[in-house]
Amino acid sequence: MKNYYTTERYLQLFIKKQYGTNDLLLRKLTFESITAIEHYVRTQPLKEHDKCTNNGAMKHMERLKKIINCAKGNG
Repeated sequence: MKNYYTTERYLQLFIKKQYGTNDLLLRKLTFESITAIEHYVRTQPLKEHDKCTNNGAMKHMERLKKIINCAKGNG
């Protein structure tokens, strides 16, 4: 669960920085925004001098995909 919380934290920070709001509708997600999320995870460390590695970034993207698919499945 702690890994999902970390992914959630990345998403919250990204949405706040990119869109200036605290939430984003799923229908507003585009390929470009998902690519931007990946870039954000790779380049913006949550802790100082602790960038996410390639494997870590891919795990965050995998969790994001699971969350999106779950939300889509629930309407």
